[in-house]
Amino acid sequence: MIDKKTKLIKTAFILIIFLFGISFLDKMVMIRLGTDEMSPLSVAAYFTGLDWRSLLRMSGYYSYGYSIIIYPLVCILRNPQLLYQGIIVLDSIFLCFIFIISLEFAKKLKSELSEIQLMLICFVVTLYPANVLRTHYAISVQSEF
Repeated sequence: MIDKKTKLIKTAFILIIFLFGISFLDKMVMIRLGTDEMSPLSVAAYFTGLDWRSLLRMSGYYSYGYSIIIYPLVCILRNPQLLYQGIIVLDSIFLCFIFIISLEFAKKLKSELSEIQLMLICFVVTLYPANVLRTHYAISVQSEF
C-alpha cells in the first residue's frame, strides 16, 4: 500500500516532468525538423481526407503508429499552430508515462530500494536531456519508448 507522502511525491515528479515537456510551448508554433515532423503529420492528415500528397512525396516512411495516435488531434484541431502545440502536449504526456512505466519496472528489478529512491532514479532517467528535447518536436520518438 502506498502512503500519502509517496503518492504526493510521485504526483509532484509527474507534474514536474509534464512541465518540462511543455516548458517552451508558447515558442513552439510550427514544424522545425522537416520530414521528421512532416511524415507522421502528413499521414494523419491523409487519414482525415486532407490532401498532403506533396509532403508525403518528400518524406520517407516512418510508421503509422504515431500517426494513428495524433489522428484525433488532426481531426479536432484545424489550426496548425494549435495542432502542433497539441502534439507537444501529447508528447509531454508520453514523457510522464516513461516515468510511470520505468518506476514499475524498477520496483520489480530493485525491490531492495525504497520507493522514493526508485522514484528519484526514474525521475532522473526520464529527464535525460534527449527525452526532454524530443518532447519539444512533433516526432514519433517519444511514443516508441
